[in-house]
Amino acid sequence: MLLWSKGLGRLLLPMDLGKATVEVEPDKLILKGRIVAPKVNWDYAASMYEEDLKDFLGILNDRVVIRYLVREEGIHLLVQLMGLACRFILLFLKEGSKAWIIGRKA
Repeated sequence: MLLWSKGLGRLLLPMDLGKATVEVEPDKLILKGRIVAPKVNWDYAASMYEEDLKDFLGILNDRVVIRYLVREEGIHLLVQLMGLACRFILLFLKEGSKAWIIGRKA
């Protein structure tokens, strides 16, 4: 992901989410990492709330975005996204089932 900084002379700042660490708080996820570029060596922290995750998935469901991804990335991106989605669903159900079982015993 590239961030654009107008105040730093219109620099493009690389924010590598793949290298971010994730901290969990009761109401949000915090992504932490470092942006390294000419003139910049910054730590960053980005808070993501439940609504942010829903909004991000909503962006992926926009027809303009889908057309762009099909045109630029092709079928291999779809396969990668489906794999990630399946893994997410399975892990979510696994963790959820633990919470649901514990919740019933309480």
